[in-house]
Amino acid sequence: MLKHSVLALVTLFVGALCLPALAVPSSDTPEAVLRAIVAYDRKGGETIVLNRTTVTPVMKRLISTALARDWIRSCDVGENNFDANAFTGRPSDSFSTYSDFRIVSESDTAVTIAATLVSQNEDGPRRHTQHYRLIKEGGAWRLDEIIYTPDAPKPSTLHASAINWIATEGAAIAAARAKMLGTYEQKTPALMTMIITQGRGDSVKAEISVGTDGCSGGIDIIGKIRFDGMVVFTKKTSVTTCEIDASFSKDYCSVSLNESGCMPYHGFSCGFDGKVTRTKSPVR
Repeated sequence: MLKHSVLALVTLFVGALCLPALAVPSSDTPEAVLRAIVAYDRKGGETIVLNRTTVTPVMKRLISTALARDWIRSCDVGENNFDANAFTGRPSDSFSTYSDFRIVSESDTAVTIAATLVSQNEDGPRRHTQHYRLIKEGGAWRLDEIIYTPDAPKPSTLHASAINWIATEGAAIAAARAKMLGTYEQKTPALMTMIITQGRGDSVKAEISVGTDGCSGGIDIIGKIRFDGMVVFTKKTSVTTCEIDASFSKDYCSVSLNESGCMPYHGFSCGFDGKVTRTKSPVR
């Protein structure tokens, strides 16, 4: 009886070896990578897979180096006011669903995949086909381009949107920043000096000092250029946030300053409020 049982087990084991192996989906196929990317088309997801300020670990894993670099660069020149869903290239009231993934062209280093999207717009649900280009980089597949449908707002690709932003809005901000650089002063009611120097991307640096009888102070602070011509200077510590709004005149010859939360940087009877006027040419 024991001999027959052992023989049966051996027979079952050998038979199992002869059965075809079950297919296990690879997590590194182009389709798997694309599915992982579009899974972030959800609340808060875009800030992870297409972050506007830093290359996240998810971006390093799923997005090509060139696309991540240019996307960050575009955000560096004015917050990248891309007023559409980056996944679809058009304004959307909700997140899309994806289906029918299929490869339309492929090589050893590049693959283009088409997918069917259903997105909810103000006119109701909309169904369309969109293409995605993935490239082989560092031995792994990564998204390099989203090719929007012909009726989507121009530019027609995600990468082109980033480059266009750098070329247009970035140039406008760079021109405004160049006009802001220089030294500005106020004589009364308190002596105040503001020196603006070059910053990174859409920012400028400022040294602001103020002094009057029994009160003085100063601060080194970084400001972000906004599209309405205002610069918002901010300096944060673990306990306070000093914010100074700077509104430039049209000819950039004067700046109106309005502060909040900056008491730790000056005395009680003076502050970084007032109107300073340019006294020196821009600092180069």
